[in-house]
Amino acid sequence: MQNELLQQELNLNILFHIKNCTSTHICNENYYEATNCSYSITKYSGNSNLWNRAVEGKISSSAKFQTCVHKYRT
Repeated sequence: MQNELLQQELNLNILFHIKNCTSTHICNENYYEATNCSYSITKYSGNSNLWNRAVEGKISSSAKFQTCVHKYRT
C-alpha cells in the first residue's frame, strides 16, 4: 500500500493527494495513517461531484507528517 495514492477531501474545494508514504497502517475501517509522505494539493471547481482535471493551482512538495487520511483511491 505504501505507494498507492491516497486522497482526502478538505474544505474550500481542495483535493489533498498523499502518496509515496514511508509507512501506512489502518486507523479504522475508513482511514489509514500515513507518515512521511509526498503530497500535492489540487483545487477543483464546479458544482458537480466530478473533479476538474484541468486544475488550477497545483502544489507539490514533500512533508514529514503523520495523519489519518481517507482510504478513497483514484
